Amino acid sequence: MTSAGRLVGTMTGSFSPCVSKIEAMVIEVTATAATSLVLGFWPLTTQIFDPNTLLNAPSSVRAVAALFATILFGGAVIYLYGGRLDGAVDASMGSPLSSTLYGIMTYGGAFFLVGYAYSQLLRIEVTSTAVLIVAGIILISLLLTLSGFGFVIVGCWLSELFGPRDPWLGLIGLGTAGAFVWFLLPAVVGVAVWFSVGAVGIGGPARLWLHDDTVKLDRS
Repeated sequence: MTSAGRLVGTMTGSFSPCVSKIEAMVIEVTATAATSLVLGFWPLTTQIFDPNTLLNAPSSVRAVAALFATILFGGAVIYLYGGRLDGAVDASMGSPLSSTLYGIMTYGGAFFLVGYAYSQLLRIEVTSTAVLIVAGIILISLLLTLSGFGFVIVGCWLSELFGPRDPWLGLIGLGTAGAFVWFLLPAVVGVAVWFSVGAVGIGGPARLWLHDDTVKLDRS
């Protein structure tokens, strides 16, 4: 080997530790960035499930979040099912006590379904954080959709007391009243009132759906 070749070899050997460190840094940064991208919703998800996040948030933040969620999910219900709400309103408000019971059962069913699906994934050793995030998003979406539907039903009934039945007017009015509850009262009371209204609204349609299925099963 010539002297120039030996010199190049010596220089390459001296730089190889630096090159290895740079490669390791690049791999680490890339992995960190990819992990942050995939798990970007993880802090938000853990905060949503942490009761202290809701209890410790300022009352104004709780009120705005409740009003936004109510109008967003309730508005989606009106947009999709606006022409078929009359029967649901009559079913729920015709028997508010039984509707509340069926509504609570519906909320419990949502918790059960998502929890059961997640437990089955755990049994087959699917324990990734992404699965937990997806389960959390599904559960929260179900609860907010059910609550939004309940607010629409009760809001329609209340609007009829003061004039023609108007789902949008009832939703906005009842959502605003619910936001004041979150603003003026403790968070625990806000949660109780919010889900109680939702339970009254969704209970009637849930009762009809359950008994209609029962009749169909009896006839089959």
